[in-house]
Formats: sequence, structure tokens, C-alpha cells
Amino acid sequence: MENFNDDRIIDTKNRVFYSNTFGMGRTNPRSLHTNSNHVYRRTGKSQIEDIINCGYVRPKLKVNGGHKKEVFWSLGGENLFYFDGSPILEVPTDKLIDGQMGALFIDDLSAIWIFDDKQNMYVNKLEEIKTIYYASHIESVQSKGRSI
Repeated sequence: MENFNDDRIIDTKNRVFYSNTFGMGRTNPRSLHTNSNHVYRRTGKSQIEDIINCGYVRPKLKVNGGHKKEVFWSLGGENLFYFDGSPILEVPTDKLIDGQMGALFIDDLSAIWIFDDKQNMYVNKLEEIKTIYYASHIESVQSKGRSI
């Protein structure tokens, strides 16, 4: 069981970057298209597992470089696409602003995009991941006053 008093939950600083990319991946049929009403985070399977374990999007315990306790996001838009198959987290812009303190809870996410090789496209697995999280943390969540 994960420690809900982890200081990374309280001390996380969320950073949102406004990308002026050239639309790499625009024509790739595997691409996840983004929009300016959401911010996105390219991540890995270890962070998805951490979300299942604790319910929060938080930084790694050990980080190389000077960005300890920071989680980086990119504002979506017509030139931001994801196409490498990495998991992608999505949050509405009204739930996250640049410099916001505190790790986001799983209920703040609007999508967890996982690439499905059989379908050759990204599929939103948020509800499945939330089901797994809540099934294994029902007592902890209820003690924190959250409804399931």
C-alpha cells in the first residue's frame, strides 16, 4: 500500500510548456492529435504503475538533473502530436496551470492514452486504470473523504 503522506504529492510543481513545434507526426496515422483545451504528458509504463499504486501523477523519487519534484506538461494544439507509442496523460487546462503545486489526482485526468498495437492507434484506458486503482485502494480513498 502506498504512503498517502508522500511529500511528492504535496510538493510537486507542475510545469506547462507552450510548444511551437512544426507538427511532426501530423500525417502519421498512428498519431495522437491534441487540442488547446488540454495539457499532455508523455510518460512511461513506470508512471502508469505509480498512478495505479498511489492515485497521483507525481515525479520520480530520483531524478537526474535539477528538476526535482517537477512534472512537465505540454499545451496541446494543432502542431502537437504524439506518435512514438509512449503512454500519454491528458488533463483539461482548467485543472492545471503552469506552476501549480500539488500532484494531480487520478480523477483530474481526462485520459490516459495507451498505444494499442492491434488497433494501431492510441486508446483511452483511463476508466480501466481508475477501476484497478479504486479496487485496490477502496479503504484508503474512503478514509480521505473521496467518493468512489
